[in-house]
Amino acid sequence: MKKIICFLFLCVIIITASYSQDTSALWPIQEKKAGDGIIYRPQDYIGEEKNINKLFISAAEGTSIVSPIDGIIDFVRYGYSTSLESLISFKNPINPTSDIVEYDKQHRNLIADSEKNVIPEFISLYIFISSGKGESYSISGIRPVKYFKTGYSVKKGEIIGTVGFCYKAISKPSICLSRSVNGKSADPMTPFGLKSSYIPFKTQIDFTAKVAVNSLLEDFKIFREALEEGHPGLNDYISKTNLDKLFDLTLSKINQPMTPEEFQRLLLPIIDSVRDSHTVLSLSSGNPNNSIVDLPIHFGVLNDSLFIYQTIPEYKNLLGKNIIEINGVKFNDLIKDINIPLGNCDGFIISQTDYYRLTLFYLFYKIIYNKAVGDKVAIRFSDGSQTDLVYRSMKDLNGFVPDIFKSPHQGNFETKKITSKIAYLRLYTFGLTETDLENICKFIKEISHSSVDNLIIDLRGNRGGTESFADIFSLIAEKAFKTSLSSMVTKNGTYDFFKNSSNYNADSKPFPEFKKIEGKKGFYQINDNLVQPNDSIHFAGKVYVITNEFSQSASTVFAGLVHKYQRGKIVGRETGSSYYQLNATKFANVTLKNSGLGLRIPLIKEIFEDKLDKSIPWGRGVIPDYPIKLSFDSFFGTEDKLLKGTLQIIQKPTGNMTPN
Repeated sequence: MKKIICFLFLCVIIITASYSQDTSALWPIQEKKAGDGIIYRPQDYIGEEKNINKLFISAAEGTSIVSPIDGIIDFVRYGYSTSLESLISFKNPINPTSDIVEYDKQHRNLIADSEKNVIPEFISLYIFISSGKGESYSISGIRPVKYFKTGYSVKKGEIIGTVGFCYKAISKPSICLSRSVNGKSADPMTPFGLKSSYIPFKTQIDFTAKVAVNSLLEDFKIFREALEEGHPGLNDYISKTNLDKLFDLTLSKINQPMTPEEFQRLLLPIIDSVRDSHTVLSLSSGNPNNSIVDLPIHFGVLNDSLFIYQTIPEYKNLLGKNIIEINGVKFNDLIKDINIPLGNCDGFIISQTDYYRLTLFYLFYKIIYNKAVGDKVAIRFSDGSQTDLVYRSMKDLNGFVPDIFKSPHQGNFETKKITSKIAYLRLYTFGLTETDLENICKFIKEISHSSVDNLIIDLRGNRGGTESFADIFSLIAEKAFKTSLSSMVTKNGTYDFFKNSSNYNADSKPFPEFKKIEGKKGFYQINDNLVQPNDSIHFAGKVYVITNEFSQSASTVFAGLVHKYQRGKIVGRETGSSYYQLNATKFANVTLKNSGLGLRIPLIKEIFEDKLDKSIPWGRGVIPDYPIKLSFDSFFGTEDKLLKGTLQIIQKPTGNMTPN
């Protein structure tokens, strides 16, 4: 039985709004008034565990649970809470044709039989309901009364289950309710009009204070040992010898007190050298000094030129101007001074490197040259003109145009027919709901029985999601396929660094099923599962997949399947994750307790291809058959150059064509 470790609300933010009598939500216990049955609220202790952000509500076993809001079910899965902050969830959906009450009992017992120290009574359904406006409610302790698909619309007051048991430390029948806003933990009480005991998280770390050398050395030891013990791809792109030298060099520089931000900056070259976008070192909270000031313009490097790509409205006339000098420092010298960390990039992928050099250059100019409010810069342009600007407080700078991070779409996907011969499927995520998949299947079935003989699948900006990529590929696959060859971890027993992890217990053994393979480093689980083409829906025409630097994770896997099984052509820019492998799936969160830094480490390496493909160098993403370079016009213009280029290819499929 496949299980997935997931964590509810990994981080929280400071919320400054004062208490107000918001009664927008309906109490989740049917026919009870708000507040009835609360047994634990935020700040209460359950045994020795402090409850930070949850409501525990008791009611008679079998009492109906109702949705507190109108919304969409975006997660429904059996789970078991191992602590107040983590759970094991089990991917094994209910069969809609089963007797659901009997199925529930049998399924919980089956899970308990396969999992050590899991009590079947406290296994329950977890349902997340999203308002579609950034607000979500999570409810556990649910016994099912009907089969829910993800993507299903529920109404406020609609019955979603009955009361069971939600947590091993609570013997009473009860449910657990928590709330988030924009992915961050939020007050679970005020929406019901209750006086709140919720206290927004505030870090105990003073991010402006210097941390003593001995404390920094202790944090560095935790940091290094966690990476060396747990990271499955630590030396894939840098040799152990060179990484050890970098560790030792960094250690030698911890010779004076530093702020957490200074310490983070010292460690980032190590993260950068690993070249893994899923390995993250972050300040757990606070307002780093380098982020409180900015210029009214943003500039970056593209195709060996430095130009302005974003401004506040009053400087809009400067958009696109080519910079040759800032404060007397020529462009070529600026490039030498400003080395942008590329730890957000996987392997040796070029497309993301180009993107970050464009969008982060202005930020690292500010950091390297230590700019503060009131500092002046004189910018000289290639046309001979000059502009003098002043660094301002961030709060005084709003409305940068163009808004390159704005997502204009609604929903997870888009379908349309461009012509009678060309269909278009845009997948904004592979975090697709079951309802999404049903609608996509309906569209593919429709075009497969029509005159359409070309399908464009657009994965631009799709940063991945779940295994739904395999469901989509099965609709176009011509033969059985594997989504990966194997998975690899560094250990199949306990990890010493788990004692500093916030989401694993010190005695956790998350990978007992992984086995040693003679002559190979690490432990492996071989994937013997062949996925068959969909037996009822199949598009047999030509397929064109559009990718860019943010076609990552599952999107790269999908594009890789298209390439590997020769099922279509890739158009656009190199994918943002590696074709050969990806460090992902399960993660450990490590706290560097003295500096307050948080380290996220992937624990599993998914291996997709173990033989070198002559068209894709090692460490690179899926490289398009028809590359379309990043340009000022394609990035910021109103015309969709990548889609236009794809249509040109369909209409004039010349082998070496590179659309402009």
